[in-house]
Amino acid sequence: MPVRMSQPEAGANILQATGGWRYRCTAMMSGNEDCLLIIDYPYVGAIMWRKVLFGVESFSGGVLRHVVDLALALDPEEFEVHLITSSLRTDQEASDSIKLLEQHGIRVVLLPIRHGAAFPGDCMQIVRIARYIRCHRIAIVHAHSTKAGLLFRLAAWWSGTRTIYTPHCYYFHARTGMCRRIILSAERFLARKTDAVILAENERCAALDASAVNVARIRVINNAMATFRYQTYSREETQRAWELPQQNYIIGGVGRLCRQKQWRVLIEAAAEVFRHRDDVTFLIAGEGEERASLERAIRKRHLEGKVRLLGHVSDVSKTYSCLDVFVSTSLWEGLPYAYLEADCFGLPMILPRLPYLDRLFQGESYRYFPPGDSYAFANQLLLQLEAMSVNGKKPEKIAKMSQPDKEAFDRFVSAHRQLYLELAERI
Repeated sequence: MPVRMSQPEAGANILQATGGWRYRCTAMMSGNEDCLLIIDYPYVGAIMWRKVLFGVESFSGGVLRHVVDLALALDPEEFEVHLITSSLRTDQEASDSIKLLEQHGIRVVLLPIRHGAAFPGDCMQIVRIARYIRCHRIAIVHAHSTKAGLLFRLAAWWSGTRTIYTPHCYYFHARTGMCRRIILSAERFLARKTDAVILAENERCAALDASAVNVARIRVINNAMATFRYQTYSREETQRAWELPQQNYIIGGVGRLCRQKQWRVLIEAAAEVFRHRDDVTFLIAGEGEERASLERAIRKRHLEGKVRLLGHVSDVSKTYSCLDVFVSTSLWEGLPYAYLEADCFGLPMILPRLPYLDRLFQGESYRYFPPGDSYAFANQLLLQLEAMSVNGKKPEKIAKMSQPDKEAFDRFVSAHRQLYLELAERI
C-alpha cells in the first residue's frame, strides 16, 4: 500500500508505545484516510504494524459474540482491528453486529466464502485474503472456526504473517471414518504453520488426545462473556411480551437452526413429554438453514404453539430471563457461550454428555443424556419437571447477573492482548 511518510513535526501527537513510537500518517489507497503506524525504534522509518485481522466464515451465535466482544474490548490506540467474514452466511444478528463494529471504527469486509468444501472458489478466496493482508500490512491474522481456519491460515502462511487459530470446537469431532482422517490431517498440517492455537481447557484435552496440535503451540484461554453489558428482565415481562402461558414451565435453548445443534431431538423429546403432562412450553431462539424442516417436524407431531421457534432475538437476555430450564441437543461443542450465559442466569441445565464438557458443568443443577437420544432426553426433562413440581415452586434463579464477573472477561481480553503483543514483537 503506498504510504506518504514524513518525520513527525515538533509538538505532534506522538505516543510512546511498547518497542517504538506511534503517530498518525496519511495512507493513500481508496482516498486519504488515517491509519496507525508504529515506528520500530531504533530502526527509524521501519514500520511495525499492530493490525489484527479476524477471519470468520459463519458470523453467528457464540463465534459472533466472541469476536465482537473481543474486537470492541481491544484498545483502538494499541490495535487496529479488521474483520473479513462471509457474505453468504449473514443474518440479522450478523448485520446488526457488523454495523456496531463499523460504528467503532472496525473495518469489515464481506467475501463470498462458502460453507464446506468449495474448490476452486476457496482458492480464489485465499488469494483475495492474502492480497488484503499484504495491502493493509496486517501484522496478525486471527482465524475463527474450521473453514476460516483453513482459508485464513493458508493465506497468512503465503503472506508470511503471524497467525492465531481459535477452532471454537474441532470439526473432526463431528465426523467419522475417512472424512475424520482427512480433516484431522489438515488440522495437523496447518497447526505446524500456526504460531498459536487458542483452546478452552476442555478443548485442549480433546486436541491433545487426537494429536491435532503440538502442546507447545497451545494457549489455554477459556471463553468469558461481557455480562456487564447484559440487561435483565423479569420472567413475567418476557412471557407477556411473547404471549407465553404464565402457569407453564418454559423450557428452551439458544443456537443456530443447523445440523450441529440437532433441534429435531428436542422436538421428538417434546412429543414424548406431552404424552405425560401439558404444563410445558418449549422455545428455541435462533435462526438458520434448518428452519423449514423444523417447522415441518413441529406440524407433523401437532406441536404448533407448544414448540415455538422464536427466530433471531436481538437481546438474548430476554430468552434466558423467561426460561425455567435451559436445554441443549448439540452433537458437538467447544465451550459454548449459550452454556455460560445460561449458567450466569442460574438456570438448571439439561445437556448432551459431550467429551470433556461434562467436567466443566457439575452439580445438582446439571443433567445429562447421550447425544442424539431423544427418549433419554425426554426422560431427563420429565425428571427435572417432577423435581420442580415436588418443590411446589419454580426454581429460584441465582442472581449472578447482578454481580457480573467482569474480572474474568478482563482476563480473557488481557490474555489475547498479551498474545498479540508477543507475536507483534517477532515481526
